[in-house]
Amino acid sequence: MILPATLDAPHRDTNSPEQLRGLAWHVITGGDHLMRSSGEGEYETLVQRGGVQKNEDEILRDLGRTFPTHVYFTDRQGQGQRSLYRVLRAYAAMDPEVRL
Repeated sequence: MILPATLDAPHRDTNSPEQLRGLAWHVITGGDHLMRSSGEGEYETLVQRGGVQKNEDEILRDLGRTFPTHVYFTDRQGQGQRSLYRVLRAYAAMDPEVRL
């Protein structure tokens, strides 16, 4: 999917209801297409994959520092931090440069 360099005023994030922004960006960035086209369970496989232990301390240390004032991420061990942990772990497993 090719993204526009800028979005005109009617399409900017400030005009989207907050509860729909995550879904809108998921579609705009092609995340929905990627999820449909990737193999079943690929994300879960990445989350469970080994070889990211070197990154484990960094991931855990960064959880509380990422979006420290956003209500979804403030609760230590809350749903937001657990979800972010899984995403960062999957990314570390997928990107060999992160595992260096």
